[in-house]
Amino acid sequence: PVLALTHKASVPRRISRGVYELDYILTVTNTGKVTAPNVRVIQNLNCAFDMDKPDGPVEAWSLAAAPTSGSGKLGVSKIFTGRAACNRESYESGDPFEVPEEAVLSLTNGTSALAPGQSETVRLTVRVTEKLQATGGRITLDNKGWAAAFAHNNVDLASAQILAAAAASAKTLLVDPQGVVYNAATRQPVAGAVVTYTRQSCSAGVPGPITAEEIF
Repeated sequence: PVLALTHKASVPRRISRGVYELDYILTVTNTGKVTAPNVRVIQNLNCAFDMDKPDGPVEAWSLAAAPTSGSGKLGVSKIFTGRAACNRESYESGDPFEVPEEAVLSLTNGTSALAPGQSETVRLTVRVTEKLQATGGRITLDNKGWAAAFAHNNVDLASAQILAAAAASAKTLLVDPQGVVYNAATRQPVAGAVVTYTRQSCSAGVPGPITAEEIF
């Protein structure tokens, strides 16, 4: 089998100062000519949020919503936590077969297969709380995910059992805008002011709307 993986992150939703929720969407496809057995989709969120780094910008994170499977082809794991020690070397490796082996990092339970051409999408929602000293700045999160097919569905994964693997990353920018809008005549702050961005011109043609991703 041959696996392909796409990994996307939603635009962060600001819950309060320094607190955001975002969705991660991972889609795995069997692009090979034979069935991919015991398929697992894997994430180590402790690595994604730099929890192994003393100077990391994230104070805490939690699952805001349990993982879901789009079509049910792959069953969702009931023991997924996304929490395990971060092997930074394997996390940053370009080899997709460097797959984390802890069962609690598997979003799917590994009991199902993908036939040639079949896909499955797994989605989860995470709440992230920034450290006080990081609040108000810019934080870049790089969340890596894996998809792998295994010869056997063991409780703890073993790299020697991997038949096919793919990896993909989703980058997210957390920005907490700050500032004061003043009345140009009175020089006094304007309470409840709403700032609207408008595109005046566009080198590609007719000006279109500005999206949230473009502002920062």
